Amino acid sequence: AFLLRAALGGGPTPDRPLASWAVGLPGGAGTPARLRHATPPVVARVEDGRTLVDLRAVFPEQDRDLMGALLATLEKKRDRDQG
Repeated sequence: AFLLRAALGGGPTPDRPLASWAVGLPGGAGTPARLRHATPPVVARVEDGRTLVDLRAVFPEQDRDLMGALLATLEKKRDRDQG
């Protein structure tokens, strides 16, 4: 897990960072695209060559589904890399 400084967006506080946690995954630019096609779809970004999934908008009851999507995506990538 990684501590992030996430942006709040526009409005009156565009420069005010928000502390958040993220899961870091191996893989470059292709991993976020594969995650968007997972079930459920997962939005991620690449930072410093690592794919980050920000957890600030994930509810505890979504943890199991998120973990399943992350593992399935990593397993498919591993199988493609080996095959």
